[in-house]
Amino acid sequence: MTKLDKRSSYKLKIKMYGILNSTMVSAVGYDLATKTLRVKFKRNKSVYDYRRVSSDVFAQLMGSDSTGLGMHANILSKYDCVLVSKPKEITVKEIVEKMKEEENERIFVN
Repeated sequence: MTKLDKRSSYKLKIKMYGILNSTMVSAVGYDLATKTLRVKFKRNKSVYDYRRVSSDVFAQLMGSDSTGLGMHANILSKYDCVLVSKPKEITVKEIVEKMKEEENERIFVN
């Protein structure tokens, strides 16, 4: 991938759809104009764009019984990808503070 390709991936606005039949993938989206498949993975919550994926391959992926198996069979080793986003690392202190905020909100609502 060139730097230009990587930057252009960040600008794509691809609507994501939740996936229920996978322990690997939480959401996918597809941009027909650029033939870009966007995938959000459950394990690390990272989002990747796979380039030059035909609409037929995308339809096959969406029609598979398991999106994860479809990814392994048709996407992962066959297409270039670009990391679009990865989750922010969070400290234990930040987690505790967030939990306290949520608890305080529940107290005020009830």
